[in-house]
Amino acid sequence: MRPFPFAVRATIRTRRSSPALRNGRCSRRSPPAPVTSLREHTRSRALRAGRTCYRHLAGQLGVQLFGHLIANGWIAGGDGRHHPGQTADRLSAPGTSNHYRLTKPGAAALAAWGIAPAVASTRSPLRYDVDWTEQAHHLAGPLGAAITRHLFDLGAIGRGAVPRSVVLIASDWPPDLVPAG
Repeated sequence: MRPFPFAVRATIRTRRSSPALRNGRCSRRSPPAPVTSLREHTRSRALRAGRTCYRHLAGQLGVQLFGHLIANGWIAGGDGRHHPGQTADRLSAPGTSNHYRLTKPGAAALAAWGIAPAVASTRSPLRYDVDWTEQAHHLAGPLGAAITRHLFDLGAIGRGAVPRSVVLIASDWPPDLVPAG
């Protein structure tokens, strides 16, 4: 397996040997590599649909879950969307511009669902990432990891064939986070 999704044809230079590296001018992003095979397309599609980002849920599934938590009033402090040019947030990076917080109803519901109260705290701001495939926010940090772990334990999501990919197993998504009687 290649370490990068594209062929690297350039030689690696040290900061001493390259004036551009020395002056920091190589920080511009290169254009996305075109998908050239069915395998790359399948891998990209699986990762976009759902994946783990460290230990929390990302991709379409993660963004939809975060939007569901916001829409139900369990998380306040933003709309879940990435606003390029209006905030300092960057794609594929931890977000810092919004100050999301878990609301009291959200903390109570997550506690009833089995999420530890220390993780489901209303006192500290929630961590979020800007999703690189959906260009929207997904829940990160300890709460994102706890919810993801719980969804795996419930069987609502499962591991996909592509490394890091997550597949939806539950028939309804986003799941009803209120525990059944």
